[in-house]
Amino acid sequence: MCHAAFCQLCLCVCVCEVMLVCGVTTEIRSVTEPQTCQYMTELASPLVCHPDSMLVYPTLSSELQDVWDELEGLRLHNILTQQVLLTKW
Repeated sequence: MCHAAFCQLCLCVCVCEVMLVCGVTTEIRSVTEPQTCQYMTELASPLVCHPDSMLVYPTLSSELQDVWDELEGLRLHNILTQQVLLTKW
């Protein structure tokens, strides 16, 4: 694995690409270095499980993001079904 000092010595720029995937908990699933000083990280989170989450969530106010988080958490733990979400909201 590349160390920051090595990248500075060779004038390489360290880059990290993060791939967001749906998961039950928020966790880093993997970190690889496909090329020197270029890292790939897979980050799992329940916040990206909804198909439109990365389109809608960033545009919401903080209050609506809190509501989204709560509803997605309930749905994730099967306390609230997708059908109920669609009929109530």
